[in-house]
Amino acid sequence: MLDSQATIRGLTEALVYDPITNRVVAAGGLMSRTGYLQDLPPPAATLMARSNDVAILDSPDERTVRAVVELSQTPTLMLVITRLVDPSILEHMHRTENVVADYKHLNSNKAKIQLTFVMIFVLVALLVLAVAALIGFALATQIARPLGLLSMAARRVSEGDLRVHVPETDRDDEVAGLSRAFNRMTEELDSQRSELMAAYGQINERRRFTEAVLSGVSAGVIGLDVEQRIELPNRAASVLLQTNLADATGEPLATRVPEFAALLEEVTRAPEAVFTREIQIGPASSQRTLLVRVGAELRGTVTEGYVMTFDDITALQQAQRKAAWADVARRIAHEIKNPLTPIQLAAERLKRRFLKEITSDPDTFAQCADTIVRQVGDIGRMVDEFSAFARMPQPIMKDENLSRIAQEVLILQRNAHHEITYHLDLPDHGPMVRCDRRLISQALINLLQNAADAIAMVPRQAASPEQGGGSAGKYGCVLRRRRKTLLLSLLTMGWAFQKTTGIA
Repeated sequence: MLDSQATIRGLTEALVYDPITNRVVAAGGLMSRTGYLQDLPPPAATLMARSNDVAILDSPDERTVRAVVELSQTPTLMLVITRLVDPSILEHMHRTENVVADYKHLNSNKAKIQLTFVMIFVLVALLVLAVAALIGFALATQIARPLGLLSMAARRVSEGDLRVHVPETDRDDEVAGLSRAFNRMTEELDSQRSELMAAYGQINERRRFTEAVLSGVSAGVIGLDVEQRIELPNRAASVLLQTNLADATGEPLATRVPEFAALLEEVTRAPEAVFTREIQIGPASSQRTLLVRVGAELRGTVTEGYVMTFDDITALQQAQRKAAWADVARRIAHEIKNPLTPIQLAAERLKRRFLKEITSDPDTFAQCADTIVRQVGDIGRMVDEFSAFARMPQPIMKDENLSRIAQEVLILQRNAHHEITYHLDLPDHGPMVRCDRRLISQALINLLQNAADAIAMVPRQAASPEQGGGSAGKYGCVLRRRRKTLLLSLLTMGWAFQKTTGIA
């Protein structure tokens, strides 16, 4: 049986032996037919086989291989088989054994190897991390440097430098697009700031011009806010209202100037209208009339403030009243002067025609006629004064001979007042002055007429020495006062004439 099994399996030799006595129980295989039997395996192989393991033995020539295994029977027998082996197979076996030995060796040093591998992995990881950090740092630098420049540029823009630019690249990425957008933004901001500064300069110039105009006009102008508080008054407003409105900025105008309260209430009720009123302001002794105009500043239907303008029309009203009285005086003078000339001519004609025919009381008749002529002359002079007041003539300035004007005036006065002796002390060719001939003549006539009227008020009688305290002395005092008044008038006219013409 052993021989047949060995032949079937192509074994070189098959032996069954007793491991105790080392006696061969059976033999088979090719070697058994030739009578060639191998030696029994060494005890170590037998011992290995009896421990339920297969002991593999190599031959010294490495041409055969033997295997020892225990047979499961009683008594215990051992089976040894031998088989020819190809040298290449044995080489593979040796290599396998070496690998197994190396594996066992490595397995015994597994902790060290793992530690080594861990260290290698750590070093590789650190190296990878370092490379990654360097790559990340390079990439971050490429990203962070433009962002840092943008940050610095943004800080300079916040400080007011709108001409700052950041470098631009040709790359088509987000950072390059952000840099280009930032440069466009700063350029637009700089352009807009330049336009705003130019507009601000124009507005500032207009504001200064407006303030100069408002400070130079005679009318008062006050800007009010929507709550009618004082915002922007000009200097003329403070002068006209006789209060410092610059210190009252922010106060309600109605509180500062109560006379304007009613008008401000009206414009509050109807802001779309413009109200004009004449308002009396000031104490009764020095009351003034202001022409006030107030309107609202509207944006659509919303009131944003008010503007009040006013001017002192007291002098204008007085001028209007004077003009009205001048017109009345002119009309009255015209109506009164029409019958004066016929009355005066009639009285003079009666005196010339009938004075010689009246024998009963010619003195009384002459005195009455003279009275009529004189009174008509007084009324004529009064009418002339009314006419002069109404006309308000403009002087016509020419180079005139002052001595000749005085001589002409004196001739008229001598003919009108034969009872007065006039003494003239002037050169024949007096100083040439630039004046109005008619107004100077009128002023001299008025002065000489006042002197003649003062003399006419003194009775023509002499006082005796013993009547020094009587009526003659009294009238003499009046005459002296009248002469002093005349002298003072002449001196005043001379002083005014010297100031006007520069000639003494």
